[in-house]
Amino acid sequence: MTLAEIVFAQITTVTLALTIFLLGIIVGRFVGKLTTQILIEAGLQEILEKLGSEMRLSNYIGNFLSFCIYVASVVLALNELSLTAFVTGFLVVIATILATLSLTFGLQDWLKNLFIGFGIRKKYPANRIVRMDGVTGKVVKNLATKVIVKTKCDTLVIPYTAFLENEEKD
Repeated sequence: MTLAEIVFAQITTVTLALTIFLLGIIVGRFVGKLTTQILIEAGLQEILEKLGSEMRLSNYIGNFLSFCIYVASVVLALNELSLTAFVTGFLVVIATILATLSLTFGLQDWLKNLFIGFGIRKKYPANRIVRMDGVTGKVVKNLATKVIVKTKCDTLVIPYTAFLENEEKD
């Protein structure tokens, strides 16, 4: 095999791997957005709101599917480059660490407000007047992790943790 044939074979392999990767990015983004839109149109968010949750589950599912397709395209591209075993193991470890950190930090405040809400939700029923940081308003609605309060000028969304720290006593 001549040097030119070897270089051409390597260029072809790298080009194919890049094509696989780029197609994976395009397909992943399309599938993620399509899935999110389908779930929104199907009324998933309205069902969750009726249950008292404000989480945008349709976005999470769409992003998760996009991520899965991205990972698959990277694995296929690396397989084309004959780097699958080493790099895939490394990527799995990194992805696991990143997913764990993301979930830990992303859900930390949400879970804190959810659990505090279970304990103090009944203390703030609709139409109750509350006062925080010199601002007075009326509770409009209790959600799973926060309270919606209407003041004279604004509508405020206040997480339950703020009630523990800042509510003024009458």
